[in-house]
Amino acid sequence: ITDGESAKEAMSKFDELGGMLDKIGDSAAELPEEAKKAIGDVIDKGTEGLKALADKTLEIPGVSDVIKPKVDELMSKLSDLRSKL
Repeated sequence: ITDGESAKEAMSKFDELGGMLDKIGDSAAELPEEAKKAIGDVIDKGTEGLKALADKTLEIPGVSDVIKPKVDELMSKLSDLRSKL
């Protein structure tokens, strides 16, 4: 994402990622403990870097207005998923 237009083009990817997180969250209770731990570790390790990247991207003129609601939604879904594991 480099500008407002590319942010608009990325919206479908945000929706796709959100859908994937929803599916994992819906089946989290059924996962074996080993899988829960592995997914939890990935979330723990990746969330900080993802947050930093999102913050940097949101500083680009014309981008924040377009994607901030989706970024906030995805970060919330990651947090919710982590709490289910």
